[in-house]
Amino acid sequence: MTTDAPLASGAAAPAAAPEASPVPDTRRWPELLLAVAVVAIGAITIIDGMGQPASRSASGLGAGQFPIIVGTMTAGLGALLLVQVLRGRLGSPDAAEGDLDVTRLHSWQLALSGAAMVGFALTVDMLGYPIAAALTFVAVAVATGARRWLVTSAIAIVLSLGIFYLFTLALRIQLPAGILTGIL
Repeated sequence: MTTDAPLASGAAAPAAAPEASPVPDTRRWPELLLAVAVVAIGAITIIDGMGQPASRSASGLGAGQFPIIVGTMTAGLGALLLVQVLRGRLGSPDAAEGDLDVTRLHSWQLALSGAAMVGFALTVDMLGYPIAAALTFVAVAVATGARRWLVTSAIAIVLSLGIFYLFTLALRIQLPAGILTGIL
């Protein structure tokens, strides 16, 4: 256990921590883009929820209520993130990110993740949910640094089939089976 020595008479107290220096714009842009993207995703979700048909159930809750709630929360969190970034309060790398360069945007990883999401949206009806979701999972895992292809692929297949059967059998919500129709 250590104790601080008392200040000698006439000694000045330690200076307060200096103000945080302004964040360079090059570091702020990726976080601004993320905040704007989160707000946009929330807005798109709200718009989609508003376009759902009105409920005919006794509860009055229709298919659009849940997307509106989630979209509102997503847009609100994105707006809070945007305010924080504009105020200069940026995220700092975790200790686990030690050797990663978090000061620059890794374009290929972002492009691969985005392409995987767009690919999922375009192929889910044709290929079916299990295949499209598994391919998307593997692509995003590779973009975020997965190195063990066999393990990643096995996890993707188990998760996509598990989610497919959870929705189809337990929740009675039909997800597209695509080319696996009749097999699943």
